[in-house]
Amino acid sequence: MKKLLFAFGDVENPKDSTAELLEEIVIEYIENLLVKAYKRSMRKDSTSSKVSKHDILYFLKDDPKNYMKSVRMLALSKKFEGFQGKSKKKDAFFDDGKDLFKTMK
Repeated sequence: MKKLLFAFGDVENPKDSTAELLEEIVIEYIENLLVKAYKRSMRKDSTSSKVSKHDILYFLKDDPKNYMKSVRMLALSKKFEGFQGKSKKKDAFFDDGKDLFKTMK
């Protein structure tokens, strides 16, 4: 957490209490988000207890900045899924390069 604080502009060695407080806030935020998403997933389909990315995005829509970051990260994640197994292939990244750059615009 201290490295994250520094990366976002805090001093190089922030106080332990600051890092601990921020960690508590982040954990509480994520827990609350996941509990809401779980409850939503149970309403939609009572036979499955899986939380989908759509359940999480539903609650992020009220925070446009985090919502858009999440949507972009999910899109990039989907694009790069196939590259993990192709890393030994010399031109694996460029095989689908045109489609990748179209979606990033």
